[in-house]
Amino acid sequence: MPELFPKGIIKNGYQIIEELSRGAFAISYKAQSLTGERVFFKQYKSPTPVIDWFAEYVNHQKEIKKCIQDNSETRSHCYKIVEFFEDNYFYQVFEFINEGRTLAYCFEHFVDFSWTDRLIFAKDLMLGVKALHDHKIVHCDIKPDNLILIPDITVDSGYVLRIIDLDWSFFSNKQAPWHGLQGYVGTSFYMSPEHIDDKTPSQASDIFSCGIVLGQLLAGEHPFHKNLDDSYDHAAFIGNFAPIKIKQPMNASKELENILNACLNPNPEQRPTAKQLCDVLICQNELNP
Repeated sequence: MPELFPKGIIKNGYQIIEELSRGAFAISYKAQSLTGERVFFKQYKSPTPVIDWFAEYVNHQKEIKKCIQDNSETRSHCYKIVEFFEDNYFYQVFEFINEGRTLAYCFEHFVDFSWTDRLIFAKDLMLGVKALHDHKIVHCDIKPDNLILIPDITVDSGYVLRIIDLDWSFFSNKQAPWHGLQGYVGTSFYMSPEHIDDKTPSQASDIFSCGIVLGQLLAGEHPFHKNLDDSYDHAAFIGNFAPIKIKQPMNASKELENILNACLNPNPEQRPTAKQLCDVLICQNELNP
């Protein structure tokens, strides 16, 4: 367990302002660079340099982050990576999203967001996932807390959606450094059947997670709302979910409902691609009835 940084300590040129959270793999802080820029500072508890695949993990992170930052489509849908470095532990530094909210806020305040707003968020999400998939990146942990709404007065919804937390993402055409040595990261009630079954997640696994998020976003309900307990795993394996039905607007196409439900097919080969989802979402009428 790494030591906790008290307020005011300076690490690699970043002054710690406050601790934000402690997760299973990292401790997160709000910090400030020597030039006064606010940043999101993560100190990793795992992996550490004593783990055999640590160096491979660091190189893997460099490759993932370079791929995201070097491509305008992926870069525009993810948060900005400032730098990462090693010093007894692994550290990553990201842009600090001021006044940002997770997509869970939208679910909690569903009636405050119009159909148009929620449809825009859905398009942002799938355009971002499509961009990652186009560059062979599997996010592996798509969930509301990893989707940030950033205030932006230049768009009608007042927010733009960004995908965060790619610490355990990997390339679909390469074996992850931790493969066979530890499990793939995921979150209960958003994981695909193959993910739950300790198989290597795929782009289709991301689509399963997206289907759940889109169900909440566009229909106002988690498709597995009757199984948000120990029965979720079995329900996901057999496809026992409440079919996604968009009650309003009335002009939402049946094609949209069909493709959202297809995302939750237990067979990954029967799920749509991110591009197919984007195509259907873009065809929807954004106006309220």
